[in-house]
Amino acid sequence: MHSDELLVEILVEELPAQALLNEYKEMPKKLHALFNKRALEVGNIEIFYTPRRLCLLIKNFPLLTQETKEEFFGPPVKIACNNEDKMQGLNELGLGFYQKLGLKDHQHFQTAFKNNKEVLYHAKIHEKEPTKDLIMPIVLEFLEGLNFGKSMRWGSVEKSFIRPIHNICVLFNGEDFNDIEVKEYGFKTKQATKAHRQEGFDFIQVDSPKAYFEVLEKNHVILDPKKREAKILQEIKELETKHRIIVEIDKDLLDEVVAITEYPSALLGEFDKAFLKLPSEIITTSMKENQRYFATFCQKSQEESPTLHNGFIVVSNAINKDKQKIIAGNQKVLKARLSDAVFFYENDLKKPLDNAPLESVVFVQGLGTLKDKMEREAIIAQYLTQKYAPSLNMPLEKALELIGRAVRIAKADLLSEVVYEFSELQGIMGYYYALKQNENELVALSVKEQYLPASENAPLPSSVFSAIVALSLKIDSLFSLFSVGKIPSGSKDPFALRRLSFGLLKIIAHYGLEFDLKADLKNLFEKVGVYQSFDLEVLEKFLLERFHNLIDCNPSIIRSVLNTNERDIVKIIQKVKALKRFLDDPKNAQKKELLFSAFKRLANINKDRNPNESNGFSISLFKESQEHALFEAFNAIQTSAFEGLDSKIEAYFGLHAPLEEYFKSVLVMDKDIEIQKNRKNFLWGVYQSFLEIGDIKEIAI
Repeated sequence: MHSDELLVEILVEELPAQALLNEYKEMPKKLHALFNKRALEVGNIEIFYTPRRLCLLIKNFPLLTQETKEEFFGPPVKIACNNEDKMQGLNELGLGFYQKLGLKDHQHFQTAFKNNKEVLYHAKIHEKEPTKDLIMPIVLEFLEGLNFGKSMRWGSVEKSFIRPIHNICVLFNGEDFNDIEVKEYGFKTKQATKAHRQEGFDFIQVDSPKAYFEVLEKNHVILDPKKREAKILQEIKELETKHRIIVEIDKDLLDEVVAITEYPSALLGEFDKAFLKLPSEIITTSMKENQRYFATFCQKSQEESPTLHNGFIVVSNAINKDKQKIIAGNQKVLKARLSDAVFFYENDLKKPLDNAPLESVVFVQGLGTLKDKMEREAIIAQYLTQKYAPSLNMPLEKALELIGRAVRIAKADLLSEVVYEFSELQGIMGYYYALKQNENELVALSVKEQYLPASENAPLPSSVFSAIVALSLKIDSLFSLFSVGKIPSGSKDPFALRRLSFGLLKIIAHYGLEFDLKADLKNLFEKVGVYQSFDLEVLEKFLLERFHNLIDCNPSIIRSVLNTNERDIVKIIQKVKALKRFLDDPKNAQKKELLFSAFKRLANINKDRNPNESNGFSISLFKESQEHALFEAFNAIQTSAFEGLDSKIEAYFGLHAPLEEYFKSVLVMDKDIEIQKNRKNFLWGVYQSFLEIGDIKEIAI
């Protein structure tokens, strides 16, 4: 037998769910790195977790390490030997190399060739050794390498960890791993585990992985998180069928309740229907954030949207037979929470949105108050409303009035009691308060949608009206934060400006709005007129970089379009997609290399040219028939009216044949300087016309 099953359980006090879930994804990679460092090929590593334990399981863990060879290369023989002669032995430099390796016998030193030089050499053979002696050091190094964000010390232990560790149980090949002192964490190991808390607090001896799993199963611990999740979902499904309800499965919440339970049970509770007068988002947010409950909805016909039901699903970790006590306890807690919510909500409704003291809240140090931000956004919104008036389906004067109103009240809910309690409801509560105070429905909806999209695939504002309000917020935030140097760098983006910029581009692209990242940003910056001066090209470049996340295609195609003077967001996207369609077309697949070879040469001829240099040329200086042929083909394109980008790109790439012939027969760098300059100017004109779509030299196929 060359391998056996290895199981390691790290018994801890309750682990915080989110920290555990974040680091859990990294655990297999970290373990593999530790095993590889010791030349251990272990195959698949299974890692299970509950709130009280981490368990590592390897089905075929080797009994012995592999024999390995470690090589050391020293200085060149010429400088490491006396008089540069190997026969005369090592000098001080050569002796130093071997002394560093702890070797005393230098009489029969070895050499090897490295980078075509003969150098001193030593090979150290690591014999096979029992892996049982490596398990505990690996486990301890693994624990030290885990990053949960925060850690703590307890008692007089040497090391810190996210929660106190009580035992490390190692089960492997019948070996004895009892009573190993772990000074770092203040205990001696036991080949034992513990049951579910309600089953008892004593250690239970186990002598094999099989016995370990049997003990946990008998004592209400479901070790595998996938099995706990399946149990929860199955029980929720049964409750849905029995009570004719729909349960909204929030994946993040599901992951969390899986992480905080060892033996989960899904139970249905209910609350007083009187609480349904609250906006549904308050109820569902309170249940999720405060209590980790799943919301339930009334089951209606397929045509109707489900409405919130006065029930909730609580996932209990208790193994009591009397579930009603658990349900009653949770109902009591939720009633108190919702009673507080009613109090906050009714207080908020008494306060007119116009009276929100925005001037009392600092937006960001150095950028004024929320009132200052609102006033800046109002100027931006006015500019955008005038620009996009044809898309608003209302008179300009009316649009200016309503959008101005929306911006004026958009931040008022940030000072509400409900949003103070649940910050994720900003905008949403503003929508409800606006409706209650008889604001125009478009105004109320734009307040709700001002922060959209919340993530990469999240919904966008539902109209151009809402889009203008959302864009005003985003543009002001970018100007403001860039002006005081709050520019994202590396992984640091405390104000989520990358996400905000992506949202800005996505909204403009979705509605096909004209927005030039050079001209419009400059106009807006000057129109608002209160920002600290900064290089707008830095912001322009930052926004251009987001196109690589916006469009799914070969990055070089995006780069080719961005390398032109085109800065209109929608046109950039259209050109990228048109080039992608052309290059993806099966009829062009075989010709790609041919297509690009001529165009790349065209680009390279003028790569060092000053763009402002005159590019005039004369047909009278053309000497070869291929020059005339290329000119006629090029001129035909220049004088044609194309239906769209696809036909224009097709025509431009159709120049590859006359270009190939041109380069075969025409010497661009003619001895006659006037002819040479004329040819370069002509080719520059051809290349420049390509830049209307993209910089061909950037495309890698």
